[in-house]
Amino acid sequence: MFLDIGMGILLAIFTSQYYNVNLGELLVFGGILFALSPDFDFLMYYFKNGITREDYQHRNMIHYPLLFLPIGTMAAFLLGGSVWATLFFLGALSHFLHDSIAIGWGIKWLYPFSDKNYVFLYHYSKVKKKGLRKLVFAFDKSSLNQVVAEHWGDEWFHDIYYKWHPIAIVEFGVFIISLVTLYFYA
Repeated sequence: MFLDIGMGILLAIFTSQYYNVNLGELLVFGGILFALSPDFDFLMYYFKNGITREDYQHRNMIHYPLLFLPIGTMAAFLLGGSVWATLFFLGALSHFLHDSIAIGWGIKWLYPFSDKNYVFLYHYSKVKKKGLRKLVFAFDKSSLNQVVAEHWGDEWFHDIYYKWHPIAIVEFGVFIISLVTLYFYA
């Protein structure tokens, strides 16, 4: 979440520089909103189920880059032009990459052609580190459920956002850098 917000701010600054447009509050808010937009399905999941061990299943609603990125980018272009289309594409793409590296259970990068979740490079686990490093993990539904049961706990939110570990340091680091950059840029 903090990484997504930070990336939204940094991408708004980048987009304003690239297109030589004024960085206003609306562009910064749009960058944050676009970087968080794939997780709007989490709100639907949360209000239906609360926080559970199966929270990763919220990604079965709109975390489909091959559909979400072109449809959202086209909608942003039609509503606001190339500045907003670029900001949407980069913000949503950064979110999908974030969900595919380290803490997440991946996303369905190739949906509708494949129903597998893909995770890249490293898969964080507070329980067991052995065997969790390789270039690409591909999980079908049954293997994903098994890996979640083996490697995750019910206190995932607390473990990710209230404890210091490399993933938290990156998340909060990018967030702080984005705020400092915004302060000096604005």
